[in-house]
Amino acid sequence: MQDVVTGQLDPAPTGPVILIGAPESGSAVLRSALNRHPHLAIAAETGFLRAVSAAEWIPFWKFGGLWYGRLGLSQEQLYEQLRGFYGGLFAEFAERQGKRRWGDETPLHAWHVREAAQLFGNATFVATVRHPAAVAASLQERCGYTRKRSLRVWTQTNLELVHCARELSGRFLLCRSEDLLADPERTLRELLAELREPWSPAVLDAAGGLEQASQTQPLQSAGSARPRRRVAALASFFGYDIQDPSWLGPLTKDPATSRVVLTGDDLAAQADRTDSVDWSVRPRPPTADQPLNPKRVTVVKVHAAGRPPRKWAVPRQRASRAAAAAGARGGPIFLVGSMGSGTTLIRLMLDSHERIAIPPETGFMRAVAANRSIPFWRPGGDWYDQLGISKEELNAELRRLYGGMFERFAQQQGKQRWGEKTPYHTWHMTEIARLFPDAVFIGMVRHPGGATTSLHNRFKFSWPRAVTNWQRLNMGMVERAAALGDRFLLCRYEDLVLEPESTMRELLDWLGEPWSANVLAHHVVHGDRPAPTVVEGRTRSTDPIDVARVAFWATSLDPEAAGLLHDKTAALAHFFGYHFDDATRFDALVPPGGSSRRSVVTGTELAQRREQFGDEVNWSARPRLGLVDRTLDPRWLAVARVKPGKAQPRRTRRNKPASSRGQVVTRRAARAVASRLPDSVAPQLRGLANRARSSALRRLVRRGP
Repeated sequence: MQDVVTGQLDPAPTGPVILIGAPESGSAVLRSALNRHPHLAIAAETGFLRAVSAAEWIPFWKFGGLWYGRLGLSQEQLYEQLRGFYGGLFAEFAERQGKRRWGDETPLHAWHVREAAQLFGNATFVATVRHPAAVAASLQERCGYTRKRSLRVWTQTNLELVHCARELSGRFLLCRSEDLLADPERTLRELLAELREPWSPAVLDAAGGLEQASQTQPLQSAGSARPRRRVAALASFFGYDIQDPSWLGPLTKDPATSRVVLTGDDLAAQADRTDSVDWSVRPRPPTADQPLNPKRVTVVKVHAAGRPPRKWAVPRQRASRAAAAAGARGGPIFLVGSMGSGTTLIRLMLDSHERIAIPPETGFMRAVAANRSIPFWRPGGDWYDQLGISKEELNAELRRLYGGMFERFAQQQGKQRWGEKTPYHTWHMTEIARLFPDAVFIGMVRHPGGATTSLHNRFKFSWPRAVTNWQRLNMGMVERAAALGDRFLLCRYEDLVLEPESTMRELLDWLGEPWSANVLAHHVVHGDRPAPTVVEGRTRSTDPIDVARVAFWATSLDPEAAGLLHDKTAALAHFFGYHFDDATRFDALVPPGGSSRRSVVTGTELAQRREQFGDEVNWSARPRLGLVDRTLDPRWLAVARVKPGKAQPRRTRRNKPASSRGQVVTRRAARAVASRLPDSVAPQLRGLANRARSSALRRLVRRGP
């Protein structure tokens, strides 16, 4: 590409340009100017580095930081895959505009500079800083922040920027928003020179006509002396007067130069000469920008007006028989089911086949969800729109990214077909079917007595939690299996253990794979491998099939647990052919003459059986997704810290504030009365229930007349 001014060839671009800074610090103004350069295409606030963090650590999963290691990938190899994915998306964005160099502008990326520097080794980071009074005023007006929170965000973010400048040296640039607006040509000339880009007058079309907004807002007290001193010291470091926002000193303290754009080396040298700021303090990133480790953070509901977005609902999808047949011949295999239902056993058996490679649990679909909608960021669901990418194109790239990782794993094993096994992917079956149109699913189910006993003994679940887990997961699996039709196959754990050969023959025939005796000797096959023998669920891969596990639970349940289990799961257990009076009795799932298979049934056959049990099982009670498997939209969900060593607080009715309890009591009473009144009176009663939110009526409900 030729130089805009001289017509000579420019040196090769040095990599992407990442614009960062505290919120409302002027990074959007800088993006608007640079984006008019004939060589630069800067996308507006994608927040993609939060998705990169989610891809490195699966959100809210205790094994989240180990998932790519189970595919034989190192961190460097994972970043290589992610670099190709995101770099390709942004490169196409720049190419569509006829430009050679791409960039991104997202203020929250100030907390992900290290990941970005590791992901793109040739990236340049440009930070903008603005007077704390102007930032605080803008955050209060536009985001509803308190004054104290606004100043804390400004202080912590800019402290982090100085630390990043020390580490990145020449790859880091900093300029003030005030300099950009007061003298745009000088600031942009220095900035483009550091970026090794030629000068173009087009950049002034954006910066020249912009007015300096909220620059004369008076700085008010932050509420305590210590934060105010920290703000004042850091503001002085950047050439600001905390008492007089209209005064602007030089950015550099070196009298030999008067630059308005500093490199990381310049900023680090200036920090070394400044004693008024305690540089030993390293600010902690916001909770949403840290690895979402369930041992440290949890998800809580945000009580906002309105209803959750409709995308929380489970979409229904019907799969054609042609697609199912194509998938059965060679598409990926996904193993799902509740925990303790035998998903690990079926994984080990299928992984012993000469053509199939299935690694331990990866949980990658939560990372896929984070790529589709940036976690805990309001515009996160629209980030790819900034790059001009459709949802279908994004799915194609995600399929290439994650499918390529699994294909690489299978090739390393010398096999032709890959699979994946994660129990909670039961909730993501519909999304998996859309992401991989040729995928097929195998669901495992086990008698609720055996599954819940396993959860209680091996995973330390309480009995109520274990029972609820079995019921919710299997209800959700049946619902999604009916939507998937012939792309889904259900297998009972007991059939697999008691009749392994006939069950595996039917299963492999449905998959379109040849029979292999290795699937019945998985303990021998895995014993000869160098892989660890203790795998997920504390299962030993070298243990053979144990038929004693089928009915061991019948003699280990205490009367109280057995009564709870029967009351909650008897109807659904009967649907799957189980009985509580005889642990070794199993009804056939396929009616006589309905299919040539005896041990496994498809989703279509499950849908037919569900109609037969319409009076016994309440299928209308559709289980909702757990909080961590929903779209992490900050309008409805928030992330909160959990103290190390302590269990996450249970959100029970006792923990609700008194005002919330009053509302619940009032609404329940109104509904009870409404059910006994004529239809003409019901609308008036609903209006009364809505007006019951007033404080006076809540006090009346709590205290009585």
